[in-house]
Amino acid sequence: MDSDEGYILDLGPCCGCGSTEVRAQNILTLDKKAPVPGTGWSCMVCGIPADGAIAVVCDECLAQLKQGHEVLKYAVYGDALDKLRCNIHELTEAFEHKNISHD
Repeated sequence: MDSDEGYILDLGPCCGCGSTEVRAQNILTLDKKAPVPGTGWSCMVCGIPADGAIAVVCDECLAQLKQGHEVLKYAVYGDALDKLRCNIHELTEAFEHKNISHD
């Protein structure tokens, strides 16, 4: 516990560079189905379950992604706090919001 910043989560290695030296603090939602159902992102507006894959990246990899570079090599496998990863190419099934208004 850090009294100035609150509790800091350790989400494990960066899904881009694989580093554990810098904190992977940026959580990305992917348009693929998570390898373990119920451990990803969901949407309360359109009612899709928490089956969307996620990735966690360090600030450097996030900056590269924003510049259009494809740096993701891994996705989170299971609960992010377990710090497990799978190859991003293993995610093959699409996962998207339902085609309704999300206002």
